[in-house]
Amino acid sequence: MPGVCALILKELRFRPVNAALIVLTVAAASGLVVFYQSGASALSEHAAQAEDATRRIQKAMGSNLTLIPASTDLADYYDAGGVSPDTVADSVIDRLVAQDAVSMNHLILMLEARVELAGRPVLFTGIAASQHTPGRPKKKMNDGVEPGTLELGSAVAEALGVATGDSVEVLGETMRVALVYVPKGTAEDLRVYADLADAQRLLDRPGQINKIEALDCVSCQDPEQEALTILRTELASVAPELQVQREADVANARVLQRSVLAQQSGVIERFHGVMLPVILIGVPIVIGAITVLNVRDRRGEIGVLRALGKGSISVGVLFFGKALLLALLGALLGVAAGWMLVVFRGPGVFEVGTDSLRPGAVLLVSVVAGATLFAALAAVLPAVWAVTQHPADAMRED
Repeated sequence: MPGVCALILKELRFRPVNAALIVLTVAAASGLVVFYQSGASALSEHAAQAEDATRRIQKAMGSNLTLIPASTDLADYYDAGGVSPDTVADSVIDRLVAQDAVSMNHLILMLEARVELAGRPVLFTGIAASQHTPGRPKKKMNDGVEPGTLELGSAVAEALGVATGDSVEVLGETMRVALVYVPKGTAEDLRVYADLADAQRLLDRPGQINKIEALDCVSCQDPEQEALTILRTELASVAPELQVQREADVANARVLQRSVLAQQSGVIERFHGVMLPVILIGVPIVIGAITVLNVRDRRGEIGVLRALGKGSISVGVLFFGKALLLALLGALLGVAAGWMLVVFRGPGVFEVGTDSLRPGAVLLVSVVAGATLFAALAAVLPAVWAVTQHPADAMRED
């Protein structure tokens, strides 16, 4: 076996171009796999984080669609700080969620009114848990408020001198404070949330609401005005007693975020759909073809080796071992090159932070092992061809 190793090393010195082609082919394939697989892992993690962040941001910022009674004058509505004096039956939600013709989701029923609490004006809001429309995400954006409890804005809690767990009287009924929000520096600090049914009872408006908040369909890529026109057209046929207003900045930010994630994912999809199959098929073919040409060029040498008593195993190992050694070298170089590509080019290509693009040890080991195995398999047939040639035929001139 030491003699075979020496022959392999001599082979590499005498045929450097042949060896370099195999090394470069394996290195290029390994580097691309490391680069794109690192990007795929980072984008998958980033997409999951972005989805969670989107839900948190939307919950904090509020929905981007507001549905109010169609009879409400918008000038009066905005003058009143976004509180409609008109109401509609809360059963309208049944029509909105019973079919999939409305391009919105996460509908939240609300009943709002300005009341006095301990001599201070507050925005009293009854709110229900969000409901999804058919075929759209079912995870709730809002879980509502526990019946019999209140959730207080920070300014309201401070004015009343109460904290979580205390009791407070509102509209003649004593209720427990389930939550006090942290200061937000907005009108939310002066809001009191209650369960919708409790609010309807306390405000003496049974079965009534004056607002529905929702999110529009994030897959809608239409211009702002067209999207609003679509929503209004859909509502006219499903719930004509409602009108819709769209907060364009929030809606468009959500669409833009999803669009960026889709573009990033498209890079990986193209790699998996086009480049990866080319690598998995092309690299073995190239290595096999180079090895076959090497065998053909060395037919005379093979005949001499066989005539000198070198066995089939020794001759086969010469070609098989050469491919294995060169593939291992190419894989190591490719992994190093792929790592450098990830560090220096990855953030620009995948639009994620460098820290997220660190290739894992499992990926690196798998690429090295996989590339070496592929090269070995590609060299099997040429090696078998070499050992099955008769010495006399191999030494005969073509």
